[in-house]
Amino acid sequence: MFGAPKPPEDSDDSSDCDCEHMTVIGRMHDLVQFDKDPDIDTWRKSGIKPPPGQQVTWFQNRDWLDERIARGDCFGIATDPRTLPPITGPNSYIRNQPNGWFTAKELDYLKRMRKTVHPMW
Repeated sequence: MFGAPKPPEDSDDSSDCDCEHMTVIGRMHDLVQFDKDPDIDTWRKSGIKPPPGQQVTWFQNRDWLDERIARGDCFGIATDPRTLPPITGPNSYIRNQPNGWFTAKELDYLKRMRKTVHPMW
């Protein structure tokens, strides 16, 4: 079994801490550190790439997260959330600019799904 970091004392979800799989979300350059770790899954390692001229959609990204939730993964985040943009408003998603919006959206989604996301930066 993969033992994820212990949740913060004030966390109400300790069930995420003892699992076989760990998925880490974050900006691509922050996920590089996990490339050679076979026990950690990341979007970067998933091999999912859109066809030329197209971009990954939030729905593809959400499906990827849902698969990991369904198999009972623990979750970590490699990017400090304070550096992420808001998920709505004028400073949120900027087409063709990797500003961390997908990571912010993933973090929001996992929290709404009542998943603890452990800091790993």
